[in-house]
Amino acid sequence: MNSTLRYLLIRLARVAALPLHARVKKLHQLCQNPETVQSTLLMNLIRRQQSTGFGIDHHFPSIQSIADYQRQVPIRNYEALSPYIERVKQGETTALHADDHVRFFALTSGTTAQRKMIPVTDRYLDDYKRSWAIWGVRAYYDHRPRDLALRPIVQMIGDADEFRTPTGIPCGNLSGYTASIQRPIARRQYCVPTECARITDPKVKYYLAVRSFLEKPVALFSSANPSTLLTLARTLNENREALIRDVHDGTVSAGIEFRSHFKPNPNFAKRLETLANKNSRLYPRDIWHPDTTLLTVWTGGSMGPYLRQLPSYYGDTPVRDLGLVASEGRFSIPFENHTPSGVLDILSHFY
Repeated sequence: MNSTLRYLLIRLARVAALPLHARVKKLHQLCQNPETVQSTLLMNLIRRQQSTGFGIDHHFPSIQSIADYQRQVPIRNYEALSPYIERVKQGETTALHADDHVRFFALTSGTTAQRKMIPVTDRYLDDYKRSWAIWGVRAYYDHRPRDLALRPIVQMIGDADEFRTPTGIPCGNLSGYTASIQRPIARRQYCVPTECARITDPKVKYYLAVRSFLEKPVALFSSANPSTLLTLARTLNENREALIRDVHDGTVSAGIEFRSHFKPNPNFAKRLETLANKNSRLYPRDIWHPDTTLLTVWTGGSMGPYLRQLPSYYGDTPVRDLGLVASEGRFSIPFENHTPSGVLDILSHFY
């Protein structure tokens, strides 16, 4: 992309982002009165869902307050909700929600029990996209001097179609599904091919991922778990000789079945070789200057040991937390670097 075209596209992108800035401002305003916002949200959800199987079983038409809801819909685990999920899987959509159809079932990672199936509807996607858009516009705006806009993004995704329900609804990884429904102009920014999601050999998966973004002016390295970014960096360093050969020849190393569109790039291969020989290594910070990139990962909980290793590979690059995100949805939107704290997304879920 030549500089003039890139400049014009960035200007257009900034104009297109103006409504998103308005959403950020509106969220800040609504957060000044969260109880009213949450009460209104809950009552709207109750009225919308009152004719569903779940709504009928829990007497939604009689709910007039938060206290009514808390009394009639007690906190429970997934197993208590699974009969409704099973009915949706069999095609009885209104067993659980008022949406006409389910587009997808997001599978949880199953860290505490068996994998759960979360139905993804149009309403779910609207909330999910809005919350991510607010996060994204703030992250890009806050790092505007780095000129991140319209530059490639590195993000590993999972398989969006691991299996199908009896009615043919795909079940799999939410990141893979949302990637598959992105607009083409947005999808072009993500430089790890979707084929990676279906590769089961981790060494092959990560090699192909690194090969795919190695020659690109990456702006953002993104992963929920920072250990993924560490694995990408180590794959780059440990396979530097093979990767340099592939860049030189425009190939992907033998053993990886991938219909590539790479072209020979001996000049860039020479640059990589010079860097590798000079430093006796090849890390992301050697190729992409820390002043021009951003890392987006989780920073809370048990992530500390991984986070402390990132500067060794990526340099003094700022880190923006992705927020509390799960298959069930997005719950917080961080607006500052190096902290898991964020604004509660009071527009999507009732807390």
